Amino acid sequence: MNSINDLDLLKFFKNNIDKAKFFSRKKYKHDVVEILKEIIILTQKAEDFREKRKKFNPIPQEIKKRLQKIQILWHNLLREAIYSLRDEDDSDTQDFKEDFGMVEIINYFNSFTEFEEILYGSDRYYRDHSLHVIRVFLLGYYLLIKHEKFNSLSDKQISFDNIRVANWNESSDLYLSIKERQAIWVIISLTHDLGYPIEKMDRINQKIKEIMTYYGASNKLDINYQIPIQNLNLNNFLLNFISSKLIKKEENYFTVIQNKYYIKNSNAFENYKHGIMSSLLLLRFLTYFKESDYSNTFLDQLSIRDAKQFLIRRIILRSIASHDNDDIYYIFPNDFSFLLVLCDDLQEWNRPSKSSIHQFNRKIYIKNFGQKRIEFQINIEHSDGANFEDLIINLARKIKHYIMIFRSAPDSDKRDFAFIFSISFNSESFNILNFEYLPNNEPRITFPLISEKKDFFNFFKVFIENNYSINRDFHKLIERLKEEYQKI
Repeated sequence: MNSINDLDLLKFFKNNIDKAKFFSRKKYKHDVVEILKEIIILTQKAEDFREKRKKFNPIPQEIKKRLQKIQILWHNLLREAIYSLRDEDDSDTQDFKEDFGMVEIINYFNSFTEFEEILYGSDRYYRDHSLHVIRVFLLGYYLLIKHEKFNSLSDKQISFDNIRVANWNESSDLYLSIKERQAIWVIISLTHDLGYPIEKMDRINQKIKEIMTYYGASNKLDINYQIPIQNLNLNNFLLNFISSKLIKKEENYFTVIQNKYYIKNSNAFENYKHGIMSSLLLLRFLTYFKESDYSNTFLDQLSIRDAKQFLIRRIILRSIASHDNDDIYYIFPNDFSFLLVLCDDLQEWNRPSKSSIHQFNRKIYIKNFGQKRIEFQINIEHSDGANFEDLIINLARKIKHYIMIFRSAPDSDKRDFAFIFSISFNSESFNILNFEYLPNNEPRITFPLISEKKDFFNFFKVFIENNYSINRDFHKLIERLKEEYQKI
């Protein structure tokens, strides 16, 4: 079983470009293939250099070249996805489909890529997001297309054919084509992290204050972002839009606000979570989202066409807004929102933070990707041996995330899939931790080195509730892991 890596994903996308139905224009498809060829060559050079030096930072000029090509790839994929959705809209029939607002989004992405240098300095745990979003797209495309890789006789593969788009069955008048579903994935994967700079503004201010104190007293002005009053209507519309669902009465469709989503999204907005801020950027700049249809009252009914267009845009904006919001829980694995959360979390290879750029890499192995069972393994390679303190703290953050999204909640009894992952250290066979969620059960966490049977769920629960404070039980666990590790 091979681990997921950049080269394989890039080659898979290039070799299976004909399965990418979201390409409506041959020119863009051809351009993307040519760009992919160049990126593959540059990626191979980077991998060769990394293997030779045993480091995770390739030659600077190669990084710059590859990043420039990836920016072009990002632009072309996003442009074509928007065009494809409009091309599938029966009421948008004219050939002149100018993607107004795309220039602003592209300029923002380019600025964001440059701004990341500041973000690396502001937070030692900050990790790349400009390359990350391309990897998330490629990973999702790979998982949803490569049926034979993860399929099992007893479990149906999650694919673009069966990913959920509404509560109605697939024969309904709101059916979305494969072309539309793929375009949705392109947009949510490529744009889900655009709002990161706003979320990190407080951290940047903190670092500026720390360095300025060495120069003596000064009038320090914080770089703050406050939502302008004139933007309130747009912000309120976004909250209403992504918090609404479609209902059908007789032959008419209406939208109604789901209060639980409204409250959770409002809380994310108040905290400037980057997911919902990314959705706001799309709504602000892209004309495609400005033309969203919405039913404000039961007197304002939606046609089938309008309901379908609402559904597409709502899926995109809600998926992006939800991916970093642990207040949102999930019922179905074949759901765009959950798919984004999963791929975003899985993409950990070649993504070092400032604190670990020379120390470790992570390899991801997908074992099952079905509607009844999702299973993967993360192998952490560490050149300096086992740093169990940092490892357990990092794992606790990941576990907190999954405890939250798999919690018991209304309709969670419909959650009928297993979610399992294991963490190994320096070897695929050397398991440090197993996480297992089975339907209608609380998660089970074990350390095979210590015991195959003892459940450490309560340990992690207390550790997380105490804000990851290192206590006596934590030290005992670390010492025990070190002892068992040294024996092996």
